[in-house]
Amino acid sequence: MIPGTGYPAKMQVTVITVNNSFAVSAQSILISMLVLVAGVTFAADPPPAACDTPAHREFDFWVGDWEVHHADGKPAGSSRIETILAGCFVFENWQSASSQYAGKSFNTFDTFTGNWSQVWVDTGGNTIHFSGRRKGNLMDMTGRQTTAQGTVFFRMTYTLNDDGTVRQLWQQSKDQKVWEVIFDGLYRRKL
Repeated sequence: MIPGTGYPAKMQVTVITVNNSFAVSAQSILISMLVLVAGVTFAADPPPAACDTPAHREFDFWVGDWEVHHADGKPAGSSRIETILAGCFVFENWQSASSQYAGKSFNTFDTFTGNWSQVWVDTGGNTIHFSGRRKGNLMDMTGRQTTAQGTVFFRMTYTLNDDGTVRQLWQQSKDQKVWEVIFDGLYRRKL
């Protein structure tokens, strides 16, 4: 197929030769018609991207190049968040300020469930799946991870502050009753 057209990449053309001049004329006309059709097809506006919806833009407040600090003001790391794959994914690149620890997250809006999904992977070999929704000025997500010690539950919020900063609060629990803060970071855009 010719990408984006629905036309096959190869077409079989049968020309019945009455005489050599007719075959050449028929071939020229056929080539001219194919060029005209292809020109009209490729000149048409492409259809809108599948992820070009307001719901797919709900997490765009987190997109940017950030310096991140702990709640006590000490540097936590840096994070570059960008949209990729025609705006269908919000992609995070995290690097710790104090170690070689790094991670990436892949975030996308699921039109069937109405939820955002995040998959976090890091240099510790962890993979955590989160799911949640935008509520006002924050993205609210929950997840879980099965470990040798049992299941660990997570809840995480990304809050868009009035000054344009973003606060990420990540908590964990073994019983979903007592929650421990494992990360409280403030994202400030790099200058």
